[in-house]
Order: sequence, then structure tokens, then C-alpha cells
Amino acid sequence: MDTEQNMDVRTLCLGALMGGESTGYEIRKMFEDGTFSHFQIASLGSIYPALTKLTQDGMVTFVEREQENRPDKKVYQLTSEGRRTFLRTLLQTRPGEDRYRSDILFMLTFAEELPIELTEA
Repeated sequence: MDTEQNMDVRTLCLGALMGGESTGYEIRKMFEDGTFSHFQIASLGSIYPALTKLTQDGMVTFVEREQENRPDKKVYQLTSEGRRTFLRTLLQTRPGEDRYRSDILFMLTFAEELPIELTEA
């Protein structure tokens, strides 16, 4: 069944965990300025609920690790079912068309209305 769709955050989290165990914060960093930063966006506010759902569905497990002077952190790891589900999703998904978003291009649309110094900068 080929359906055109964007990757949901749960699939993105499974993909991030294909490389090994990670915390929610580390997963966010992968999408913010790491391995996946040029591909997708995943906010911390969407990653943790996705990880909770993936845990409930048996796709990931976690262990809590103590940190000095900080709350324990959860370190997530794929289960074999999570790995199979991730790979099956990739095989069954036809990605949607890429869309490029750019603040600078949006601003330049109105360049004639802006001070020349701002446009040059």
C-alpha cells in the first residue's frame, strides 16, 4: 500500500534510535543540529509524547539513569518490534513532495519595502 505522506514523529524517533540508545534530548539534538537536521523537524514537545506512545506499544524500552543533582534521565532503545515496524514503514511509505521553507526568501519577497541596509545584510 503506497501512500504519500510525511513521516510522523514516532517514525522519526524510531529512525533516530536505529543508531543506538538515546535520550529524548539527544533525539531532539539529532533533528536540531545533528544527523537529521537537514531532513525533518521534531520538537521536544512532540518527541516525548511519541516516545511514551512507542513505549506503550512495545516499540521502544527505556532505562532510567541517575544524574548528579538532576532528575534521572530516560535512555530509550529500540525493541526488535520497533526495528521491524520502522523498516516496514519505510518500505510502505511513498514520501510527500519536499518543501523548502526559508525566512530569508520570505523577507526578500518584500525587499522593496525594507531599508536597503537590511536587504543587503
